Amino acid sequence: MTDRLTLQRFADLAQAYGGVIERWPASDQVVARDMAQTAEGAAILADALTLDHALDAWRVPLPDAQLAQRIAASAPHAPKLRPAKLRVRIGLWWSGIGAAAALAGAVAGFATVTLATPHDAAVSADTSFGDLADKDS
Repeated sequence: MTDRLTLQRFADLAQAYGGVIERWPASDQVVARDMAQTAEGAAILADALTLDHALDAWRVPLPDAQLAQRIAASAPHAPKLRPAKLRVRIGLWWSGIGAAAALAGAVAGFATVTLATPHDAAVSADTSFGDLADKDS
């Protein structure tokens, strides 16, 4: 930064970093200490320190004991499933998984048969099960 620090820049730094110059960016600290010796600079730092002390003293109050109970009471509740309905719902899930597995097996089997046919099947009478042509005739 330049050696020249304007009063507005000094006020902006005090507002952003507080009234303790050691918390400011290192490039501005030397010039800021010189400006803090002026009446305007001292007033700006005093205001920033007042805010720093107020923020340091502020404490978040603990919530009252009934807050969790009020939140729980106002929350929407999901309907509870009876054990019989729960068993039916779980059974439907397992049925769906079984159907998907069976379908995947059928697709895999079809793909295997389709891709694993002999190369010369189209030109000869041989099949995957043997020769269908009658050799004695």
